[in-house]
Amino acid sequence: MPAHRSVADSATLLLSDVKAVENATARLRALARRLRDDPTTPPWFVETVEAHITASATAASDLSEAASHLLILSVSAPR
Repeated sequence: MPAHRSVADSATLLLSDVKAVENATARLRALARRLRDDPTTPPWFVETVEAHITASATAASDLSEAASHLLILSVSAPR
């Protein structure tokens, strides 16, 4: 059986995930810039990378929002 995490620890874990997703998004953006400059890159591939950038930025935002809600809950939750 997995160990139980406190609400605050879950928020901290989500914030760590936010950083990881943001780092991956930054790497994708750098890759997209290089691909756009390469005339041999098919347009569909650049579009696919850009779609992944959008999805990962949305994921980071959603994770951050969830972490904020958990942090608020951790303050108000009985211990």
